[in-house]
Amino acid sequence: MRLLADIGGTNARFAVSEGSGHFSDVTVLAVADHERFEHALEEYVRSSGATITDAALAAAGPVIDGQIRLTNAAWEISSTAVRSVLPHASVTVVNDLAAVARALPELGASDVRILQPGTASQHPEPMIAINVGTGFGAAVAIPHHADWLILPTEAGHMRSKAPGADAPPDHELIVESLLSGPGLRRFRAELGDTDDVRRRFSVELGAVAGDLVLATGSWGGVYLCGGVLTPGQDTLDDVAFTSGLHRASGVGSRLNDVPVRQITHPQPAMLGLSHL
Repeated sequence: MRLLADIGGTNARFAVSEGSGHFSDVTVLAVADHERFEHALEEYVRSSGATITDAALAAAGPVIDGQIRLTNAAWEISSTAVRSVLPHASVTVVNDLAAVARALPELGASDVRILQPGTASQHPEPMIAINVGTGFGAAVAIPHHADWLILPTEAGHMRSKAPGADAPPDHELIVESLLSGPGLRRFRAELGDTDDVRRRFSVELGAVAGDLVLATGSWGGVYLCGGVLTPGQDTLDDVAFTSGLHRASGVGSRLNDVPVRQITHPQPAMLGLSHL
């Protein structure tokens, strides 16, 4: 049986899988409640009682030499850490958005909400997953023969203008400091009014999404996810988002044809991990 883990700066989600597209026994543990990743992993393995033969882990940070240091927490995730709990397991470690990107080709109509219908291509094209949560992340799914190649990015560390009319023109921040949970609080501090915050946040997110489509050639679709964008949070203004998307460049007319979806599937990273 395969162990699946989706680890962010706030929560660590664990599950087990018996095959592609299937997972069960999902458990959410708070990162802040466990000093080390291994402690949380051990707690889940003990409680699940499953016989684990291999593990696929996705975590919020870049993979460097097979290891991830979480961008927004003190945990380190690696095959060595997993084998301290599961000595004989084979281990795959990927960026968290890489797992979500692998899920994109598997999502059905009931797993998404349409923001912009777009125009479907006759052939598979690259698609991009964009996450707004504790941080900001993006990864691209690229069709390759009968499978998909996954390109993780560090898009959250691109530069962006600070919000607010009074911000000096050279006042730049990284994208993640604006388009994230902390970024949303920054918008509220700068702009005050809730409706204005929602519109401005959505416009900026749309503009960044448009830039990422242009940079990666993700004409097959934009898929939004993350805690800040969870349906019911009322954070996203669809009209403001698409207006930001279309202003991205002089080829904005082509961006009108890009499908845009908000992921409503409760565990897209788990779905992607089950297909790795």
